[in-house]
Amino acid sequence: LDDAQARAARDLLAYDGEVYPQDGCAITLSVLLRDAGIDVPLTYQAIELGEYLKNIRKWEVISASFIYRFTLYAIPGFIKS
Repeated sequence: LDDAQARAARDLLAYDGEVYPQDGCAITLSVLLRDAGIDVPLTYQAIELGEYLKNIRKWEVISASFIYRFTLYAIPGFIKS
């Protein structure tokens, strides 16, 4: 993760002069996806990355409530008594 963040920071600075980590979530995620072998362009805007994943890669959008329920019930030990 540290290596991906360092590469994302260099890419973001070269792209528009932004200093990472401000506004660096989309570029960091696109670097990590590329590292995982998922063919995505280096993307600097979160909305653009989301649209690419949904429309080009055909990823499915899931609701935040689904993620919440999954976290609560599917991960053993998540809720401490």
